[in-house]
Amino acid sequence: SDLLPARDDGIYSIFVPSVYSLKCKWPVKIPKIDMLPTAIRRITAGIFLSHSHMDWQFATWLATALRKRCIKVWLDARDVHGGDPLVATVTEAIRSLPNFVVVLSRNSAKSKWVKYEVDYAISAMLSRRKRNKRIVPIRIDSVCLSDVHPGLAGKHVIDFTGNYQRGLSRLFESIRP
Repeated sequence: SDLLPARDDGIYSIFVPSVYSLKCKWPVKIPKIDMLPTAIRRITAGIFLSHSHMDWQFATWLATALRKRCIKVWLDARDVHGGDPLVATVTEAIRSLPNFVVVLSRNSAKSKWVKYEVDYAISAMLSRRKRNKRIVPIRIDSVCLSDVHPGLAGKHVIDFTGNYQRGLSRLFESIRP
């Protein structure tokens, strides 16, 4: 990979191929992100990862794989702390991040929280201020898209059932900075 993980303080260590001869001290705090190549701009991408707790192993694997590619991942098990107001914390995370990834499975089809999170993401996407929000469904078993949430109908689904690495590559290409 050409990018190294970002630290929580916003400082990034980046290996840039020689064609992008950037002159700076490492680690570098990136100022105007829109002026950098797309591969580097992706480090500012953020994802809210919606999943059933029954699928926590896959969600943890996916979050780790995305973080290795310098993508910020909001995952409840890591980002909700004891005493936090749960609904407010979740809705603020959905509202503030440009990408909402929902893990589709038979487990998520039964989860009231996944349905709530998808409802909120759809309403955030439809609000006038968040037209750039992207909702990306990913499938990890044979569940039907409409079984999880009817609002996801018509969305292209990234399939992780056959090949995790291919699914991860397609997800990475779909993420908005």
